[in-house]
Amino acid sequence: MFWLPGYVIFHAHRQNDGLGGGVAFVARAEMCVRQLPITGSYAPCDVLAVRLSTRVGRLNVVVLYRPPQSAAFREQLSDLLDEVSTLPGRLLLCGDFNCPSTSVPGTIDKSLTNLLFSYNLHQHVTSITRSTGLLDLVITSAADSSLVQNVYVRDLGISDHYVITATMKASWQTSPCVTYTRRNCREIDLQTFRRKLLQSGVCINPKSTANEFAVQLRDDVIKVLDELAPLKKVTKRRGKRTADWLSTEAKDARRARRRLERRYRRTKTESDRAAYRSSCRAANKLINQSRRDHITKRLVDASNDPRQRWRITNELLHTSDEKHRTNIDITDGQELSDKFCDFFINKVRTIRRTITDSLQCNSFLLHNVESGKPAMMEAFEVVTDHEVARLISSSPSKTSPLDFVPISLIKECSDIFSGLICTLANLSFTEGVFPDLFKLGHITPLIKKPNADANDPASYRPITNLNTVGKILERLAKKRLLKHLSESPNWGTFQSAYRPLHSTETAMTRVVNDLLTNVDSGKPSVLLSLDISAAFDTLDHDTLLQRTGEQFGLSGRVNEWLRTYLSGRTAYVSLAGFHSSAADFPTGVPQGSVLGPLLFSIFTVPCGHLISTYNIPYHQYADDNQLYTVIDPSTSSDIQRLSDCAEAVTAWHLHNGLLLNPMKTEALVTGTRQQVAKMDSVTGIGLAGAVIPFSKTVKVLGVTIDQHLTFDDHISKVASSCRYHIRALRHIRRLIDRETANTLACSIVATRLDYCNSVLSGITAKNITHLQRVQNSLARVVCCAPYRSPSRPMLKSLHWLPIEYRIQYKIAMLTFKVRIHHQPNYLHQLITTYTPSRPLRSSDAGLLAIPRTSTTTSARAFRVTAPRIWNSLPETVRSATSVPQFTRRLKPHLFSVAFS
Repeated sequence: MFWLPGYVIFHAHRQNDGLGGGVAFVARAEMCVRQLPITGSYAPCDVLAVRLSTRVGRLNVVVLYRPPQSAAFREQLSDLLDEVSTLPGRLLLCGDFNCPSTSVPGTIDKSLTNLLFSYNLHQHVTSITRSTGLLDLVITSAADSSLVQNVYVRDLGISDHYVITATMKASWQTSPCVTYTRRNCREIDLQTFRRKLLQSGVCINPKSTANEFAVQLRDDVIKVLDELAPLKKVTKRRGKRTADWLSTEAKDARRARRRLERRYRRTKTESDRAAYRSSCRAANKLINQSRRDHITKRLVDASNDPRQRWRITNELLHTSDEKHRTNIDITDGQELSDKFCDFFINKVRTIRRTITDSLQCNSFLLHNVESGKPAMMEAFEVVTDHEVARLISSSPSKTSPLDFVPISLIKECSDIFSGLICTLANLSFTEGVFPDLFKLGHITPLIKKPNADANDPASYRPITNLNTVGKILERLAKKRLLKHLSESPNWGTFQSAYRPLHSTETAMTRVVNDLLTNVDSGKPSVLLSLDISAAFDTLDHDTLLQRTGEQFGLSGRVNEWLRTYLSGRTAYVSLAGFHSSAADFPTGVPQGSVLGPLLFSIFTVPCGHLISTYNIPYHQYADDNQLYTVIDPSTSSDIQRLSDCAEAVTAWHLHNGLLLNPMKTEALVTGTRQQVAKMDSVTGIGLAGAVIPFSKTVKVLGVTIDQHLTFDDHISKVASSCRYHIRALRHIRRLIDRETANTLACSIVATRLDYCNSVLSGITAKNITHLQRVQNSLARVVCCAPYRSPSRPMLKSLHWLPIEYRIQYKIAMLTFKVRIHHQPNYLHQLITTYTPSRPLRSSDAGLLAIPRTSTTTSARAFRVTAPRIWNSLPETVRSATSVPQFTRRLKPHLFSVAFS
């Protein structure tokens, strides 16, 4: 593919099993397929947006007319990108944009860079294309950047613009076939299954110990399944999806369509052609209806589980997603799976050797931190059938490779399995023994980043799948442990992981509140985000069990149960259908277990107490640790205190078998431009013998924090991510009804636009508009409206709050929960009830005191915005006594204000 002023020549080269073939397309600006209806006397420019479908050879071209040197160009380019996202195929955008950077030669304007990033686009030209700078661009989707390769810029002397040449390729490989065994559980007669299971030994003559009962349960269930649905070998092409959701009528119509097609190809008569076309229309109608019914049923079943609903949404929107596929070279699957297993084991051994060497080479001193005397917990509470039945109904409908019975069958026969699992749980808790049957792990390597080396085991994270029945036992234990831990005086105040009413959003709200408040001091703040190497895999079991007893009073059968839960664990790596040999994992907790994250939080509680002795604000969320404090640039004492605290944290981790990774630890200076400039003489923070340089941005718990707390980078990333999902929703919109589309769209909004939006209060109108355009695009997709249709009536018909009011809604909800439950305590400390100096009518109005601030930046902190938004609500809303009641009153109020 190459571009000349006025002309774009495309040469698409297809490769398949070594055989190549090419086809060329030529497009001229004056002869484009589609043209944007932009009004006004504008001079034309050669900006072409191309959608190329390599399978059908279809080319869609859109030309944009740009007003020369006008600020409206970016707005019109946004309209162009909104439109081309509706076209099928793969995107190629090229032409003379004439938006060079005035500060950095050879680059494009920053506003255009941010716009392309927000639309998830990648610009390929990196050198100047004219003597005046970089004007001519070649752009593709960031997830499809391999479409254009070998980009070169040459001056041939035929124009004042240089010639851009590139190669455009589309290649694919045939997926291999895999053979595996499976049961056709859909053919099982539930009444027969129930009868035979009730007649088995596990129900009539159950074993008396936890290990024996677990084995008996597995054997008896497998025996019944072998009789009703025996294992069968199935060969399937990897990556090929089956249409199991088709109704019987749709399958019959599809067979009839194929039969009539063969007849028409044989006879070529008009009557057979008419019959074939009629069968096509009937089959397509039934197929689409089956798809709608299937999608609707899945979403309705997951209506009470936001996490499962998002999984379904992501699966529906990105069924052919290439972004996270790995091109791993599998020549010997067995050898490769053994290689991955050895790597995960040796990685832990290497870290432990590094810790030992560090302790020998350095004399790290630890402060003794006193802790309160905890209450004792020697036994678990008795489990009831009703409790287990609720856990079964709320369990994800996803079967683990280690399950001896599908979770769908457990749910359909919940009345039987709830009693069996209840018996197993009570035996396990009474004996203080976690059954050995559930200690085997199925490790699935999950690549950390899409652009990582797929053949390097270091690019993967070991995610462990466990038996579903074993995870139900973990959930029962977790419920009992949490009740005891939450009442312990030693539980860290600033540890937000896996605690009721605590979340990543409450954690980020407190961190950002403190950073914004520090601006009033007139001094910059330094944020240090610590990273632990393989945190969950290196946890020492003996130290953990000692800590649960000393810090939280877990003893007796509880401590013995935890010991058997942690010890004797084995796992194997599964890769491309091949399994490695099972190996022992003497340390750590499985990544994918229920209790693992909670146990890690217990393990790191003393680290939080240690940080408090240095008078350094901090926050923990599992293995994420943030230290932040105000720095006086005129002296080195504050920097030294933060550095000493970081060194003490490093020493604590080393003495407890964990290793901080200085290479992945990040530091950030925050404040106003004048405050940040005062830190120019400081290069970084010392940690573990290395200097952590200051970054421009730091990502904490999914939120990108920048130096001046404007959240510009965070907004761009959120917009980019949302548009990626919106484009996918647009592709399947015709296959679903409006209600289902609205449900999918709300999943996108709730997980993207609404995530941690409580920290966005008071951001610039530009950023609010940026997010609002994303929501408007989403509303147009749901309503099947043209891209230029007014969005406000659609938002109102969908009952969606605009972005600005969604932020107010989130802050008001947080404030209400904090006032009612007094949790989390670190947010409850930030709000105080308004008490006038003399009796007034407002004394009993439930108002909050609004603290005074000296800067507009600090006025964005939660301690200021929360009472301000709360006091603006009507008394009928503030007087609600429960969360559901408050929600029912709050949203109608904000909706009426937004659309009045």
